[in-house]
Amino acid sequence: MKKPDKYNDIRVRIRLFFKENKQRYGYRRIYGLLKREKRTVSEKVVRQIMREEGAIVICKRRRKYNSYQGEISPSVPNRIERNFQADKPNQKWLTDITEFALSGRKSLSFCTSGLF
Repeated sequence: MKKPDKYNDIRVRIRLFFKENKQRYGYRRIYGLLKREKRTVSEKVVRQIMREEGAIVICKRRRKYNSYQGEISPSVPNRIERNFQADKPNQKWLTDITEFALSGRKSLSFCTSGLF
C-alpha cells in the first residue's frame, strides 16, 4: 500500500505555476513563487517533483547575431577576369582592403598597386 503524498498540495501548485507561465519557469523561479506564498519546501524537493511530473522547461535558442543583410546593390562587374597582365602603365589598378585587430581596436589596411 502506498503512503499518501505529503507534497500533494505543493505538487498541484508547481503544476499550476508551470502551466500558467507557459512552461518557461524552472525550479528556481517556481521555488521563489512557493516561497512568496509562504510554503516551506526545499529547492531539491521542487526539482524532484518537477522531474516526476515531467515538467521540462521549453526554451528557444537565440539565433547567433549576423549583420549580413544580403546584396544591397548589384556588384561591380569583374573587368580584370584574372588577367593580371597589362600592356602599358596606368591601364590596370588593383586595390585590397584588410581588416585586423590592433591593440583591441579594429584597424583597416588599404593597398593599391598598378599592373605593368
